[in-house]
Amino acid sequence: MKATTLSILLTLIGFAVTLADSKFDYMTDSRDGRTYKTVTIGSQTWMAENLNFEYVRSSLCYWDPNDPTEDECKTFGRYGRYYTWDAAMDSVGIYSKNGKGCGDNKRCSPTYPVRGICPEGWHLPDTAEWKTLYKAIGQKPFAMQAKGYENWKYATNASNFSALPGGDFVEGFNDFGEEAYFWSSTEHNQYLAYYWDLDANKASLNVAGGKNVARTVRCIKNVDTDSRKGKTYKTVKIGNQIWMAENLNIKTSGSDCFENLQKNCEQYGRRYTRNAAMHVCPNGWHLPSKADFVNAAKYYEGMLDGDNEFMWWNTGDFIPNLLNDVVMPKGFYFVNGSDPNVEDSQAVFWTTSDDNHQAYYMFPFKKGAVLAMMSRDYAKSKFSVRCIQD
Repeated sequence: MKATTLSILLTLIGFAVTLADSKFDYMTDSRDGRTYKTVTIGSQTWMAENLNFEYVRSSLCYWDPNDPTEDECKTFGRYGRYYTWDAAMDSVGIYSKNGKGCGDNKRCSPTYPVRGICPEGWHLPDTAEWKTLYKAIGQKPFAMQAKGYENWKYATNASNFSALPGGDFVEGFNDFGEEAYFWSSTEHNQYLAYYWDLDANKASLNVAGGKNVARTVRCIKNVDTDSRKGKTYKTVKIGNQIWMAENLNIKTSGSDCFENLQKNCEQYGRRYTRNAAMHVCPNGWHLPSKADFVNAAKYYEGMLDGDNEFMWWNTGDFIPNLLNDVVMPKGFYFVNGSDPNVEDSQAVFWTTSDDNHQAYYMFPFKKGAVLAMMSRDYAKSKFSVRCIQD
């Protein structure tokens, strides 16, 4: 799924998404073999269906009051299962210890991320992650709502989140066909925990009703962590590639911070010589080649010409004014020039590709982008790094 333009891909990655172009991916829960649609929205990857895993306690399926023999979980699985908060958190600690002991009528201190009842590699979202999702879809509740439901007449499902108005359960089903309720992993007090409340016209975090109410669950995919420093990076999927959505920030020989200020490394990542860049990506990741950049660009109309070269003179319309302090490095270092403060208008990313001792690098800027080569003293120049998953 897909950031807006690759323009660059790596300056904007994870911060702009063409929601209308969203496509589903799929994941399989190894515990029961059930497959779920998934969708990437901004820098997050969510299940696009409600969890339907039969936990050992405190979960149930919707049934039609007019036909109580129908088991909706087995017949259709549309609404998934309904879980109390202690079940959603896996309070008995079957799958992880991060939510162990979290239940009704008690306080707990869960450790983020709380896998809870989610499949391996996924977790129960906290309140911050729900807010991030809502911001990514423009704070439009209709963009989350599946179409075709009478009470959600303005639904667009523009994000492909595909929420269903399944209501909740406490001594019977409530608000079915009218609202959707999804648990978070964030506790409010010993009796209450936060959940995402989506009705016909608005969406927000809520705490009403108590932890003993059964609500639905949407899991969010874990982001990747660099085990060397425990640093976590946002990622984004473009085509069949997974890219880091942030500049790498691992201290190693041949790297530095702009103006030698640690705060610049924390905000913009480090700058690396090419030799350092070739070996700095975490296990399971690698420095992208020229071909990797080109393959990602193919998913954005107007980025490449007929020879698969960047149409850098023609990409200005694809680059919104997001080239700011979010991910842009403040300056880069050419050994045959100065060390400029480029005022967030340019960035340079190393690639693994070379040709007759000329190294390719990716050079996005406000007016476009180009894959360029440099031959003079490139071994000493320092640029940013974005890694791609193996």
